Amino acid sequence: MASGTIYGSTGNQYIDSKIVWSATANTSANTSSVTASLYYKRNNTGFTTQGTGSFTITIDGQAATASKYMTITENAWVLAVTATKTVNHNGDGTKAITISASGSIPDTTLSSTSCSGRVSLDTIARAS
Repeated sequence: MASGTIYGSTGNQYIDSKIVWSATANTSANTSSVTASLYYKRNNTGFTTQGTGSFTITIDGQAATASKYMTITENAWVLAVTATKTVNHNGDGTKAITISASGSIPDTTLSSTSCSGRVSLDTIARAS
């Protein structure tokens, strides 16, 4: 199972973002089920960012958006949105996709999110 983490930035240098993703291959269908989640955490002490925001995660062109009340502190990564997509592999079993995320909480210092990466899924062996 392929998996990884994509680290990003936000409009506030004290708020970190990351995408955690994993992919499970279906050999007979030549596809993978890809799940990706967007998280936030503050990197300084004594401050909290909270409010209702809009968060989007995009897997290989398919977007999912959630509106969620968030409390972002230094203590732990907090989940904003999760999405899953079934991705078709190439004829030779290879596949690389782009996973990206955006999000903000109006009237707070979390004004934007920039988090994106291109990842390679496990190659699915094909019959010769």
